[in-house]
Amino acid sequence: MRIVLAGGVFDIIHPGHIHTLRAAKALGNVLVVVIATDKTAQKMKNRIPLHNMELRKDLVRS
Repeated sequence: MRIVLAGGVFDIIHPGHIHTLRAAKALGNVLVVVIATDKTAQKMKNRIPLHNMELRKDLVRS
């Protein structure tokens, strides 16, 4: 079994995110996506995220 790890903020899902996640999934049997916490997202993007982590998690999961 090959497990692939992908991570990001995913504040607004765009075609680049979808492409990256599909490509990552094609590399293995299981895709694990790490979604930045609100605090980490703010540090990474230098702004408060538009969506909280729970909503971003739900959007990525869908």
